[in-house]
Amino acid sequence: MRVKALAIPLQVPPFGVQTAPTPADSFESMERVVGPIERHWLAAYTVPGPEGHYAYAKIYQAKPASPWDGTPAIWKVAAGPYPYEGPAIDAVVDKAAEEIREASEFQVLWDKDI
Repeated sequence: MRVKALAIPLQVPPFGVQTAPTPADSFESMERVVGPIERHWLAAYTVPGPEGHYAYAKIYQAKPASPWDGTPAIWKVAAGPYPYEGPAIDAVVDKAAEEIREASEFQVLWDKDI
């Protein structure tokens, strides 16, 4: 008996390109856009891991539509693990907001006009 092999090309995005989670993904993710904080915006999201939920925030100069809209972030912040998505995303938003406030105190914001 002969078996035919079926070759299916694997579609992988180029290195460094972020892709948005799709409904087919096997995990739940929480997203949030927050701002303005000292003239900056945050786009935060969560990702489950073996130890709990991790959260990431991207800092932008203009309001993004989502963490996945393709706008280049000027800074990134991470937090976790936490047992649930809510506390994880709250923690990373608080941490990113604090970093923005500290940067503004020392006038090292990532604005081009400073």
